[in-house]
Amino acid sequence: MADATAKAETAQALFCAIIDYVGLDKIPDPLTPKGKNLKIDTYKGFLNYYKVKFRGKLTIAQIFNKVEADASLREVEALLLSNAEWYLSSIRIAIKLLADIKSVAKLSGWKSKNVGRAGWQSVMYRRGDKEVMGTIAKLFSEANKGQKNFNDRCKPKTPGQYFGDVNKWNPADIYWSTPGGVAALKKELDHAKKLAGVYKFDDLNNVTCKLIASGDLLPLSLKKNAHGNISIVLVNFAKQTELNSVATYSAGTLVPATFGTYKGKKLTGVVGSTPGKRKLTLGGADGNRDFILNIRVGGKEKKGMKLKCRHDSAGSGPSKWLVQIFEAGKGESAGSLVGREGLTQQMKLAGDSNGATAWGKKFDDAESDFKDVVGTNAPKKWWVDDGEGETISLREMYLKGKNHKTPQDNEYRDRYIFHAANASGKYFANGPIAGFHAWLVTGMKTDRTDRFVRNVYLYATSRSNTSGRFVIAK
Repeated sequence: MADATAKAETAQALFCAIIDYVGLDKIPDPLTPKGKNLKIDTYKGFLNYYKVKFRGKLTIAQIFNKVEADASLREVEALLLSNAEWYLSSIRIAIKLLADIKSVAKLSGWKSKNVGRAGWQSVMYRRGDKEVMGTIAKLFSEANKGQKNFNDRCKPKTPGQYFGDVNKWNPADIYWSTPGGVAALKKELDHAKKLAGVYKFDDLNNVTCKLIASGDLLPLSLKKNAHGNISIVLVNFAKQTELNSVATYSAGTLVPATFGTYKGKKLTGVVGSTPGKRKLTLGGADGNRDFILNIRVGGKEKKGMKLKCRHDSAGSGPSKWLVQIFEAGKGESAGSLVGREGLTQQMKLAGDSNGATAWGKKFDDAESDFKDVVGTNAPKKWWVDDGEGETISLREMYLKGKNHKTPQDNEYRDRYIFHAANASGKYFANGPIAGFHAWLVTGMKTDRTDRFVRNVYLYATSRSNTSGRFVIAK
């Protein structure tokens, strides 16, 4: 069964294929007067329109054969029928992409592909497939290993970025590709394997840039947009422009300015009479568990531009360490560093290898201690009261909460979150989070923290010096 992301991204690929087949001029934006008149503002309405307008043409199921994906048509249509927002976003972005792509100078190779004109073209729309995304994932792995080897061996003045995951190199959710693009990627993978340990991102970006320019590959990053004006944005097509865009970014104020030692909350009472459904009353904690670093643009702090450091302890362990970037006017994170490796690498790139090593040790100790508390084989000294007279491990408490039948009244989940948060505060807040805060403060005496801010922003938004080209539809 496909997850929610796979279904949503496959829906986008499906609508690209539908409009490519029937022709761009045959399907209007559902929110325009013409679209409203046709009553295609829901997927059910669209299906009714399609059956009448395109009687005798390929069915939606047959068009889906043009989509290589890891979600089924049944799963995609269930999403589109139940969620009008995803339907509107999928069809409107497909229309915008197919309308604009041939007019973008840097995508001139697509002019000859006739996308958006009625009748099948040579393009396939892919999400999670083996031929394109699977091959690209393998090429990324080869380039990542080679880049790290090159940095360690040659120690260049400006090291090429390597990545914790493929999305920081290229965050494409779906790919358009031609048979020629598929063949070129397979050939490049053979070449990369022969150069194992030496193949770098310069090599990978060179081939993907050529395929994008020739109209044989298009990496697309999708942002849900059901009702607003849709924009098509080219990223990493002009590297110097990307670097210049963050040249005036620098570190602003830290909140809090002084990171206080965290002292955990206390369970002061339980409200209700039904075990498993009661509400916990907690006493206030002291100190800090996370912090924010505001970002200056052109010397002034810009509202909403910030870096947030936190540790997410609510899951079932292992935990998630996050350094998130937020942009002005946007509630969602624009990107993040996840885990130990991501942050230590950025500390090194900012010019402090020794600091990165010392901080990495703090992180390792915290992760080990936290897992000791919440893990499957937690010693009995970390077991807690389940509220029913039994002492159980936090892992067992997590599972009781997960299997509880009334999520809105889930005492076991709340007990797990309470205890896990205290363990997070004791080990992560008082260890690597406090240590990172101190590292940023010290770096403000020079330009080290400013460099860190710029590098992290580029990394988190997939704009580093070795990131690949992609197109955002939002």
